[in-house]
Amino acid sequence: MNTWLTFSALKIPLSFPLDKRVPIVLGSLIIITLFVIIISLCQGETFINPIEVSQIILGLDTNNIEDAFIIKTLRLPRTLIAWLVGAGLAIAGTITQGITRNPLAAPSIIGVNAGAVLAVVSLLILVPSSSMEIVPIAAFLGD
Repeated sequence: MNTWLTFSALKIPLSFPLDKRVPIVLGSLIIITLFVIIISLCQGETFINPIEVSQIILGLDTNNIEDAFIIKTLRLPRTLIAWLVGAGLAIAGTITQGITRNPLAAPSIIGVNAGAVLAVVSLLILVPSSSMEIVPIAAFLGD
């Protein structure tokens, strides 16, 4: 039983086999993610109906301007940033696992934590009067 799909581009000499289950799993995960995003946009001090949230996201006309303001200005940017940060952390973890070829890899394996700690401690010892706003920048530069 052949469980592979082969994709090949017409103009670019590129082809790769893909398991037939991959599009089904990816499609399911995308649908679940969109559903969870809509549910998270409904929650808050003011509950907004999921159908109205969907209409606001799709740009359809709703009679409630306040709900559109709440969704577009307050909740949607936070939700999208949270989703992007989670995706970025997942990609960083996958890259770390791929580089080390270790499924249990952590940032401490490649010395990321040690570099950040060294930079912060060096800053605090060498410049004791520095403000706390500089500490995250030093940790980032120490990576």
